Amino acid sequence: MKMYQRAGIMRPAMELRRFRGCMLGAAVGDALGAPLEAMSRRQIQDTFNGTVNRYVSSARHPRLSLGQWTDDTALSLATGEILISKGEVNINEIGFAMRMAFTLESFRGYGLTTRKAFNDTNHKGRGIRPSNGAAMRIAPVALFSCHDLDSLASNVINVSRITHPHPDSIDGALAVAFAVATAARGELETNGLIEQTIEFLGPQSEMGYKLREVDDLLQADISTSHGLEHIGTRGYALETVGSAFFAFLKSPESFYNSIVEVINAGGDTDTIGSITGAISGTFNGVEAIPR
Repeated sequence: MKMYQRAGIMRPAMELRRFRGCMLGAAVGDALGAPLEAMSRRQIQDTFNGTVNRYVSSARHPRLSLGQWTDDTALSLATGEILISKGEVNINEIGFAMRMAFTLESFRGYGLTTRKAFNDTNHKGRGIRPSNGAAMRIAPVALFSCHDLDSLASNVINVSRITHPHPDSIDGALAVAFAVATAARGELETNGLIEQTIEFLGPQSEMGYKLREVDDLLQADISTSHGLEHIGTRGYALETVGSAFFAFLKSPESFYNSIVEVINAGGDTDTIGSITGAISGTFNGVEAIPR
């Protein structure tokens, strides 16, 4: 009985450090990557005289000062606040909260698909793109539903569709959510994560094929920089999520290494940094994030 009581006390504490690691890790990765967005690896090196491993000023986001986040974190916070206040995944409330975040702080760099969804009430998925805007804000849903994979899947799909109904966008969000939820439960095993994620997605999904490519590169033991170049770091969900998984699994116990590698690869650096930070932060806990 004493052991059971002790475990009952310790489990919430363990989950809390992972929950905090997830949300803070995502914000840190976002803020570190934001100034490098849309630059190539060479451009980053030339502009900042080498590797960026600190907060730097952003020409792309002039209204963001050092260490400030972009739309990735703003939409995640909007989602998380509704989950906390309502105690359920209320799609209408989450959609409204995200729209308000966009309206009040449109300067945070919202993507084209998200802007279309918020500006056009009759959007109905017209001209949808397989972008990463659902995967970047899905972490709070993963934490909320981490103990029930069935509800995790349905909640992720419904929340993703608010702005990103493309199948690849949804599958990217599902992959990230599965990794975060598994880490939040303390059950993430790095050598089995990709296979388990593919099983969760279904073997025929494009995201599943991309993750197999990631696994092949991990087995080949190539450098992180070459692996990220091969996977791609543009704003497509398959590339973004694939690169985040790769960066995390190349150095799973080092939040610092994963984030620094992925933001210096160039491309959609704030979102890949945010997703990598969410997974690594959940897995390693908040104390693993350098002060």
